[in-house]
Amino acid sequence: IPLWNNLFFSGTPLISDPQSGFFYIPNILFLLFPIDFAFIISIFLHGVVGGLGMYFLTKKGFGFSKFAALATGILYIMWPKAVGLVEAGHFGLLNCLAWVPFSILSTVMLSKSPSFKWSAIFAICQTFIFFNYIIFFAITLASNILIFLYNIFFKKTNYKKSAVFLCLGLLLTFGLSAITLLPQLTWIPQTTRSLL
Repeated sequence: IPLWNNLFFSGTPLISDPQSGFFYIPNILFLLFPIDFAFIISIFLHGVVGGLGMYFLTKKGFGFSKFAALATGILYIMWPKAVGLVEAGHFGLLNCLAWVPFSILSTVMLSKSPSFKWSAIFAICQTFIFFNYIIFFAITLASNILIFLYNIFFKKTNYKKSAVFLCLGLLLTFGLSAITLLPQLTWIPQTTRSLL
């Protein structure tokens, strides 16, 4: 695995770059297809995944009717902000939007009926968000913790079991993202990012 990309500036670290996308599994499309076509496929697939995620979040997580959940999923796909992200070239943010509904759904389900399945879904979604845009990851993680705490304190669920499975999800997230998180942490003193 190359650790250094010599094509940008005087060279830049590849793995420790927070937005390299090197380990983001859906980026395999760019190895299989021409780049222009891969972008189109990726945008389409991420839109479909985001719409399905919003459908399941509103149907299963929030208890919407089937019609309302379907409408919400379709509106999420056609959200003008997502189109604006494509136009502006913020491809990583668009990728994040596909995984946010599933991340929130897993958090809601961890507070309602905790299981390893929801911990794994939480970890995979959070890791995919981390591999695309680290600030979006921090915002999503903080939001998920607030959603979890709200459900625990106001919905009166079994907080001990839920907390154990949320911690398991956080631990899995750390394990899945460690391949780039740890190099990023060692790279921080050598950059000016801390000044930002």
